[in-house]
Amino acid sequence: MKEEIRVFVAKDGTLSLKVEGVRGSRCVSITAAFEKEMGEVLERQKTADFYKAGELVVRNRISRHDIIA
Repeated sequence: MKEEIRVFVAKDGTLSLKVEGVRGSRCVSITAAFEKEMGEVLERQKTADFYKAGELVVRNRISRHDIIA
């Protein structure tokens, strides 16, 4: 699923953001710039994806000095 941020404008002028395709709390940092420009955050609703673990990639380089014989 591709990552998307959807912006909804209600008739009363209230703006809402919906993040799709992002797991874990990363959605909060993704929307931070939008929230700063839009004004005060009145409510935050966390979806099931918020509570799912995000993808984590760890890369380590092992040299011969790290290996104990």
